[in-house]
Amino acid sequence: LSKLNANVTGVDFVKNNIEVAKQHALKKKLKINYIIDDIEKFKLTKKFDLIIMFEVLEHLDNWDSFLVKIKKNLKRNGIVIISTINRNILSKYLAIYFAENILKWVPKGTHVYEKFIKPSEIYHNMINNNFRLKNLSGLSFNLLQGKWKLSRNPNVNYFCTYKLN
Repeated sequence: LSKLNANVTGVDFVKNNIEVAKQHALKKKLKINYIIDDIEKFKLTKKFDLIIMFEVLEHLDNWDSFLVKIKKNLKRNGIVIISTINRNILSKYLAIYFAENILKWVPKGTHVYEKFIKPSEIYHNMINNNFRLKNLSGLSFNLLQGKWKLSRNPNVNYFCTYKLN
């Protein structure tokens, strides 16, 4: 987004994540404002056209109230793009057992099954808060090719895009 001349702000509570992101931005000559803070407690003071939350909600204690809170930081007709993990037996096996224990893509204990979120739960929250669904896509990993691709299957990882009415 920065390459497209967007004014970009990144927020993370892990200082090392921000330091790595800053180094990447410097190397790629990107202008990005980075903030180290807890996104659930952080008070944004400006409004945005777009808020992207990739792999954030499934780590929050109160994702539903957080989505209500960020509405205040969207401009009229603003867009929210979310990626998260669905809550079902398949996602439990693939995102926790397989990704954490077998492939070791993320540290063991990164995910808590009970914090995974069904697309219908996000949908009801967003509809009740004056958003409308623009898109729902799955994200699938092809183990043989070692590649991720968008799909129509939101059973494990998925993206959803909502527009504020």
